[in-house]
Amino acid sequence: MRRFSLVLSLLLATQAVAAPTAPQRSWLSGVGVGLLGVGLGLAGFGLSQQLIASDARAIIGAYGIPSASEAPAVSLMEKRASTANSLALGGFISGAILLAGGIVLLVLDKPAAPVTAWVLPLTNGAAAGLSATW
Repeated sequence: MRRFSLVLSLLLATQAVAAPTAPQRSWLSGVGVGLLGVGLGLAGFGLSQQLIASDARAIIGAYGIPSASEAPAVSLMEKRASTANSLALGGFISGAILLAGGIVLLVLDKPAAPVTAWVLPLTNGAAAGLSATW
C-alpha cells in the first residue's frame, strides 16, 4: 500500500508542477471578435465611400457652372456623390454599432474557471474531492 501511495504522490506532484491551464472563454468571445472584424470592415467601407463622395464633389467644383453638353455628366457625378455619401453614413453607423457590440461581448464574457479534481493519499487510504470557483 505504501508503494501505491508513493506512486500516487509522485503523480500528483508532477501535475501540480505542470503549467496551469488558462481559463477558457465561451462562444460569446468568438462572436465578439467576429463583430469587431465586421465593424472595422464596415467602417473602412464607409471611409472609402466618403473619399469617393468628396472626390466627386471636388471634380464638380473644378468645372464650375457646366455648359449644356456637360450638364448630364455633372448630374451623374452629383448623383454618384450623393449615393456615396449615403453609403458612407450607413457604413459608419453600422460599423460603430457592431464595434460597440463586439466590445460589450468581449468585456462581459468572463473566462470560465476550471473545475479541479484532487486525490490526497493518506496512510490509511485516500481522500478525493472537487474544487471549483464561480
